[in-house]
Amino acid sequence: MPDSTPVPVRMLDRVAGGALLLMLALMMAEIVARGAFEASLYVTEEVCSYLLAVLVFFGLPRVMLQDALIRVDVLHSRLSERYRLVVNLICFVVSIIIAAVFLYQIGRLVMSSYRRDIVTTSGLEIHIYLPQMIMIVGFLAIFCVLVLLTVRTLRRLAEIQQATRAKKPQ
Repeated sequence: MPDSTPVPVRMLDRVAGGALLLMLALMMAEIVARGAFEASLYVTEEVCSYLLAVLVFFGLPRVMLQDALIRVDVLHSRLSERYRLVVNLICFVVSIIIAAVFLYQIGRLVMSSYRRDIVTTSGLEIHIYLPQMIMIVGFLAIFCVLVLLTVRTLRRLAEIQQATRAKKPQ
C-alpha cells in the first residue's frame, strides 16, 4: 500500500530519524572518549538537546497523522462516529488556535534572539535563534497537519450527513 503521508511530513520523519542516529553516535563517541581516553567531547549534552528538539518537533506531525497520540477513550470510544468526529473537530480547531499562538510567540522569541545576537554560553557559541528555529519549523508542520486533519474531518462529517439524508424516506 503506498504511503499517503504528505511529502513534507515524510521529509521531517527522515530528519528526525537522522537526528536520532546522530544523537546515538554522539553519545557513543562520548562514552568511548570518557572510557578509553578519560576525556570529554564537552558538546554532547548541548548538541543532543538540540537533536532531541528536532526529534520531538519533527516527529510529532507523523504521530498526529497516524492518530497515535495518547487519548483517554472512556468517553470517546462510546460515542457514535459522527459525535466522535465532532469532538475531534473541536479539538483540532482549539489546537489550531493554540498552535497559531505558539507560532506567533516563538516567532517573536526568534526575532528577538536574532536582533540581540544572543549566543549560547557553551564553547560552541551557537546563535540561539538557530535551535529556536527548530520549534518554528515543527509548530508550522503541526499547524499544517492540524488544518489537514480538520479538512478531513469536515469531509467525513459531510459524507455521513449525505448518507443520512439518502437513507431518509422522501
